[in-house]
Amino acid sequence: MLPTGFVSKLLGAFGLLSLAFVSEAFPSEVTRASAMQAPTLKELKNASYSGIEGLKGSVKLVDGRWKGRPYGKGSASRPVVNLVGDLRVIGDLDGDGTDDAVVLLNYAPGGTGQLLHLAVMARKKGKIENVATTLIGDRVQIRDVRIEQRRLFVDVVQAGPKDAMCCPGEVTTRGWTLEPGGKLNPFIVTAKPGRLTLETIGNTEWILRSWDSKQSAPKQPAVTLIFKDGRFAGSSGCNNYFAPVKEGDSPAMSRWDRRGQRASLALIKKCLSSVAFSTNSLA
Repeated sequence: MLPTGFVSKLLGAFGLLSLAFVSEAFPSEVTRASAMQAPTLKELKNASYSGIEGLKGSVKLVDGRWKGRPYGKGSASRPVVNLVGDLRVIGDLDGDGTDDAVVLLNYAPGGTGQLLHLAVMARKKGKIENVATTLIGDRVQIRDVRIEQRRLFVDVVQAGPKDAMCCPGEVTTRGWTLEPGGKLNPFIVTAKPGRLTLETIGNTEWILRSWDSKQSAPKQPAVTLIFKDGRFAGSSGCNNYFAPVKEGDSPAMSRWDRRGQRASLALIKKCLSSVAFSTNSLA
């Protein structure tokens, strides 16, 4: 999640887990002198949103989530819209002197698609209004979202021309301006996208916040991770761990030394066994 909330998801970092780490370098929610004028996170989690590609009309979130009807009788598949994390970026996009709020919405229509959207929200005459919504892409990973000089910037990892949709490897910055009519107009920021490498996330310490999208990690002891000098290293709360790593054949794959991997997981299990947390997810 970065001046406004740097969020990154490291897929399969230990070969067994999907670990969501959040950099402590930046807060997840920026506060400014005029922040009281922007919609609060609680309001955004219970607001109505429209303009989601593939859905007609608007959806009303309840505690950050909307579920549609199943596609068929007895079917478990149904459309779902989620507010992504607690990301709330505020700033004046339309030049009216008051702050707008920008959030991320993920639309899962069923199947493998994960359609990520940007939504601009504002307080208009005391009510929360969805000013604009636009699609970022399918299975796009977000590195940073920020507002600068009335322009919206999003640093992303997205699928390049030769990438499978499951394994995006193109690193770039996307930009939008908010038109008076309430439309997000895209503009080119990065002329030539880069490629995702281990160095992209290097030299930044990460804190484990969740094991997956549904299960949060305990705040104490803090589990950290950093890539530096050709290896991942960190603290499991009571011991340090490390393992050499080499880049794999695709952006979502990294090769860990097996002995280091087993030792690292063992240390994390040992330290987390003393807190209220199920270690079954480590198995």
